[in-house]
Formats: sequence, structure tokens, C-alpha cells
Amino acid sequence: IFCYKDRPFQLKEYLRSLKRCVKPIGKITVIYKTTSPEFATRYEKLVAKHSDVEWLDETSDSYIGLMLRTIFNTEYPYVMFNVDDVYWMRPYDAQIGTVLMEETGALCVHVRLHPHLNICQSAGGMFMSAPACGVVSEHMLYDRSAFKYDFNYPFDLTGSIYRTSDLRTLFNVFTQHGDVNSLNHPNLLEGHMDAFFRKHSSVLTFDHVNVLMPTVAPMVSFAVNRVQEVSANPTFDCVISKPEMC
Repeated sequence: IFCYKDRPFQLKEYLRSLKRCVKPIGKITVIYKTTSPEFATRYEKLVAKHSDVEWLDETSDSYIGLMLRTIFNTEYPYVMFNVDDVYWMRPYDAQIGTVLMEETGALCVHVRLHPHLNICQSAGGMFMSAPACGVVSEHMLYDRSAFKYDFNYPFDLTGSIYRTSDLRTLFNVFTQHGDVNSLNHPNLLEGHMDAFFRKHSSVLTFDHVNVLMPTVAPMVSFAVNRVQEVSANPTFDCVISKPEMC
């Protein structure tokens, strides 16, 4: 499940990198929102190009409404989330990650994280110590409660894989303790869920402490959207050959 607002270029490149690097790929669902006819037109081009993708426009329902509908209706046993500032750069076998989740009982695979990550962008560039654990099938299992910042997150939309059953349990329990409408934005969803884990972890029936991450980063995260806010992207509809790019 991928979430994008006025980011057609980023989404175009994300889908290109996803289909090139990740195997196996199940059903791809994109929840998107546009705020102008120009962005709507560019998304229409992506919809036409990627007919294998399920496109959910927020004009038909709220962000969290579309998210919950997708999670509770899917037939797939796992869900991977992503947002508009990550791109795949190396091959990644998602099946290895899900098999390890079952073997270890881990909450999730934070695919974006890796042991060489030591700067937390969301915390103003704060240094963070990475876990040093044993390696199994190119992944590391660690206790997130022993770490800070990115390595402590229980719920992350930036490249994380969860069991569908755990997500359904999580949202069902959340509705008993909080207002689901407060989750109507990716940042709010992450923030409220992280707070929920800290406050109501005792009512969760699944392991919410141990998580997995790759030993080598298969994806990179950077805020391309800040450039787009300064000026329109002139290359969105262009086809640039490799010599011209160099």
C-alpha cells in the first residue's frame, strides 16, 4: 500500500524501482490525492501506464478509510507500506523477510533500516546507535525497545512489512481506545500508532518488540518533494537517454 499526494514524478520512479528490484510482488495499491488539475492529469498518465495497480483516489473516501478498506479486504497475508520519499536501489526478496517473520515471531521487517544507518532525519539529524545482532538470511533481529529514534519505531509506513492479521488486530483495538479519524494522514497515522503502542501495548496479543531489518539497505530515502515545492518538474514527461543524463 503506497501513499502519495501531488507527487506524480516520485510515484513514477518509485513504481519503476519497485518492479525492477522487489520479488515477489502481490497486489499494488496506491492511495493518492491531487490538489490541482495539473497534478490530476499527470496521475491519469500513470494510471494508464500501470494498469496492474489498484488506484484509490481520496476524492472517493478519506485516506484512513481507503487504508482500512484495503487492509481488511485484502486476501494477502502480508502488507508492505511505502510513502513518497523512498526508492528501491537493490534487489530484495520479500519472501525471505516474511519467512523470517514467521520463524522469529517478529512484529515486522523495517526494510528501510540497516545497521549502517546512524542519522535520524526526522529528529534534526540526531545520531542514533544501530543494533548489533546476529545475521540470519541477510537480516538482523533486534529488540526495538533498547534503541531510539528510527530503530525504536513499531509502526513505520516507509518500507515496512507487517502481517495482515496483526494490522487488523491493531486497528480493531485502536478503535476501542481512540478516534480512527485522527489517523487521516500518513504522518498522523505513524505518530498516533507509535503513541498507541507505548500506551496500550499490554492489550496487544502479538509480539510488538522484536523487529527485523536487512543487513544491507535495498532502498534509499530522501525528500525529493521539497524540490517540487519550489518549482514544477520540467522533466516529468521527458524521455532522457543515459548519455544525456551524464
